[in-house]
Amino acid sequence: MDQSRRLNGSNAARAIGIVQRLNPKQVRIYAVGREPWLGHVMVMGYHENSPQLVEARKLIDYCREQGISGEMPYGQAELLPR
Repeated sequence: MDQSRRLNGSNAARAIGIVQRLNPKQVRIYAVGREPWLGHVMVMGYHENSPQLVEARKLIDYCREQGISGEMPYGQAELLPR
């Protein structure tokens, strides 16, 4: 299995560049692997200092500093159109 892909998406600087270009009103980060059932299926066990979560929090912090609504939903989220 190609292990180089595991952290490939965990790059706050690249994600911030995308946010700067797209200028969204909201940012949601899914597929972080925090759901408890994934530990049984994929032998994943992220902790609060895992690179994936650290980078995700950097992006959320940046978004909030810019006045962009940002969060990392756990399990589910409800999005309502305005």
